[in-house]
Amino acid sequence: MSLLIKDMDMPKNCMECICLEAFDDEIYGRQFFCNLLGIDALAKEHSRHKNCPLTEIPTPHGRLIDADRLIAVLKSTTAISQSDYDLFNHIVGLIEHQPTVIGKEMKQ
Repeated sequence: MSLLIKDMDMPKNCMECICLEAFDDEIYGRQFFCNLLGIDALAKEHSRHKNCPLTEIPTPHGRLIDADRLIAVLKSTTAISQSDYDLFNHIVGLIEHQPTVIGKEMKQ
């Protein structure tokens, strides 16, 4: 499941990220741990880790809906006459070709 943090700016690098935990080790000195990735991390001052799961949601955006679910409901509940068939398929096509803001997730 994803987590949306409203009104949070995307960190430009690991050092700005609230998910980076810094601690001092008596032997190794300053160490960093990424709580998102669950790994020891080198604190990157100019970039993010290559496996960073954070994704920025473009703003402004409209209401985010489950388009796949909408299409399934339309197809299962709409009685379509032959004369409206092309219009219905056109509308479904318009929905299907809208840009994806947040990708599909699968249950784990």
